[in-house]
Amino acid sequence: MPGSMRTLIVGAGPAGLYLAYLLHRQRPDDRIRIVEQNPPDSTFGFGVVFSDRALEFLRDDDPETYDLLTPAMERWADLTITHRGEPITIDGVGFAAGGRLALLQRLSRRLEAVGITPEYRHPCRTSASSRASTSWWRPTAPTRSCGAASSVGWARRPP
Repeated sequence: MPGSMRTLIVGAGPAGLYLAYLLHRQRPDDRIRIVEQNPPDSTFGFGVVFSDRALEFLRDDDPETYDLLTPAMERWADLTITHRGEPITIDGVGFAAGGRLALLQRLSRRLEAVGITPEYRHPCRTSASSRASTSWWRPTAPTRSCGAASSVGWARRPP
C-alpha cells in the first residue's frame, strides 16, 4: 500500500482495542498507537452483550478473534419481559455476553500478538496545531475527554 500512516487511538476500551487490531490487519505497515488514561485492567461497566447476528459477522470476518472471545461467553436464546405482572417470552433473539474485563484482556492479548501494546496511565493532550493538521474519525461517540469510554482516533500521513 503506498505510504504508511500513523494512527492514534484514544481509549483502550473494547472499541479502541478492536479498532487497532482491524487497522493493523488491513495495513500492517502503519504505526498504530493506543493511549489510555487509566491503568490496565480498570474498566467501567460490567459486561458486553453481542447479538447472535453480531457474532455471525465476527465469525465470518475474523474467525480467530471469534474463537478467542466466544468460549468465555454465556448464551441465551430468548427474553422474558414482565408486563403488568404477566411474563411474556420472546424467543429466537439469541444473545451472548461476557465480562468486560475478560474481553479487554483477551483483546489486549490479541494486539500484543501483532506487536501493539496500549500505553496506559497516559492522559492525552492535543494542541490546536495538531488538531488542525489531523483527520478525525470516531468509532464510537466519546463520553468523556480522553477516557476509557472514548474511542476517538486520528490519522495523518507522515511528512
